[in-house]
Amino acid sequence: LVNALVERREKLRLLEMRVEPGTSLDTLTLASMAAQQEEHRRFFAKMMALLSPGLPELVSRLVVLNSRIQGLSQRSKPVTNVFVTFETEAAQRQVLTMLSNSSIAKHRGLLFRDKVALKAKEPDEPNTIRWQDLNVKPKMRARQQFLTTFATVIAIGVVALIIRIVNDWNVLFSSFGIAIANVLFPVFGKLLTNFESHHTESTKQRSLYFKIALFRWVNTAVVISIITDFEKTLSDEQGLISQIYALFFAEIVTTNAIQLADIGGHISRHFSAPRAKSQDAMNLSFQGSEVQLAERYTNMTKILLLALWYCSIFPSALFLCAVALFINYYTDRFSLMRTWKRMPHLGPKISIFSRRYFFPAAATAMAVMSSYYWASFPFDNICVNEDETVGESLSGTWLVDPFDDGDNETLSVNASSPVHFHCRQDFFRFHKNASSKIDERFPFIADNQPEGSEWMTEDQDSVTEIWGWVAVGFLCLFAIVIATGCCGRFLCAPGYRPRGEDQGINFSDVPSISSYIPQVDSPIFSYPLVAASTKNIHDELFSWDDPERPYEYYDLSKDAEYLMEGIADLSEGAFSQVVHWPPPKREQAQI
Repeated sequence: LVNALVERREKLRLLEMRVEPGTSLDTLTLASMAAQQEEHRRFFAKMMALLSPGLPELVSRLVVLNSRIQGLSQRSKPVTNVFVTFETEAAQRQVLTMLSNSSIAKHRGLLFRDKVALKAKEPDEPNTIRWQDLNVKPKMRARQQFLTTFATVIAIGVVALIIRIVNDWNVLFSSFGIAIANVLFPVFGKLLTNFESHHTESTKQRSLYFKIALFRWVNTAVVISIITDFEKTLSDEQGLISQIYALFFAEIVTTNAIQLADIGGHISRHFSAPRAKSQDAMNLSFQGSEVQLAERYTNMTKILLLALWYCSIFPSALFLCAVALFINYYTDRFSLMRTWKRMPHLGPKISIFSRRYFFPAAATAMAVMSSYYWASFPFDNICVNEDETVGESLSGTWLVDPFDDGDNETLSVNASSPVHFHCRQDFFRFHKNASSKIDERFPFIADNQPEGSEWMTEDQDSVTEIWGWVAVGFLCLFAIVIATGCCGRFLCAPGYRPRGEDQGINFSDVPSISSYIPQVDSPIFSYPLVAASTKNIHDELFSWDDPERPYEYYDLSKDAEYLMEGIADLSEGAFSQVVHWPPPKREQAQI
């Protein structure tokens, strides 16, 4: 019901922006205007209506929504979530301590109506609650997240294929392609996340963080490792080192240039705003560009992961990482003050998620890839047989083309030179041995070299032995981190634990108070739409104030009452109930 009412308000708002000021928005007037416009449409206008709905399409959808709302308004649903705001912090802590564990509460006899054991927990901030998704079942949410994650994996594969094709043509272009894909994917990731149902904005941002991070980490660090030929790892041209440098350059220049340009913001402020038909519509054009906290976190972590992934073969990556983060800091600070839209108070969930899982994952990736690169040196797939010499038949001076690129080199061979032969130094691409079905590739140590194709020096043996087992230790520690995180979230979740001391400040004494009033944000409204009756809600309980319109203007229950007038009674359980008991001193002050 709430989603239908919000969509109806948005359609009415779009219609209001399309018609002349003062035009009536009743159904008959809109239907007449829609029929007249559709009658004079030509082929091109009909094709454009498929991409951008016009007046007839908006009116048609509005009629459907009106009928749907009339049907849903007669239904009553049971209460699933109750939000309580306490006057004192001590009372809140007492209730959470007693009811946070439903088993203990049931043992103590603290049952709702002597039957149901309530599970109390401390909620997120009021402006982060997604009221329209509170009743979605867990199975539905899991199915939605699986489908969106699968779509993310498909996007990673498609972009990786494109980058592979471009990389074969030009390394610099592929690096800029990776940077541009990293800029564009958050838009696609946001569209995917909008199909998901989340109880709070924090969990939605966490889901978006996972998708963007997965795409950017794979697209930035992993893809170029896969598409670059092993023998060209240390090459001057078309090699992995040159690609890493080009990628850092592209990330520093492209990402920040697009952010500072703020093309969409300039179009909105300088093109759309002067052509707005109302003051409110013009104000919407000056709200600023929407920013996602998850996208900003992944923008930082992808650069850090790129540096840690390749720091063993390209130590300058750490310096380039510092430069990139320094520039990103000042670019973000400028955008925060000048161009970005104000964000809700999301709390520390994303930072905790990033600190708990990303940094251990990045450190583990550094240990494993450093072990791999140290073990794979010198990246030429050539091994030496010291027990056999070349002999007189191959001695002399030869003209060879080692990379089959037309660039010939002169090679002098003595009869006493040892025999060199092709072997596999890439631990990720070993062939199966005849003696065993599965090769021992990990850890990347000298003992796991193919028998008869050893290439490591004595010093290299010692270094890889240390790095190999360090990588094993990091993997074990990372597995413990994942296991403890899953246990703490699903199996061994602790009860409520107070943080800090009771400040002794009453809720009613806080100047900027806000309560848990059901509200839904809309991109075409300057203020949230209220999904409850505002009749008995004190104005001071709202965290926002429209200087031009009263709170009743944003009351969605008024819309339902208008549509149900003369048809049927509005169900009492159709909307959430908001009840406020002011403290005694405030009641006396009002009297």
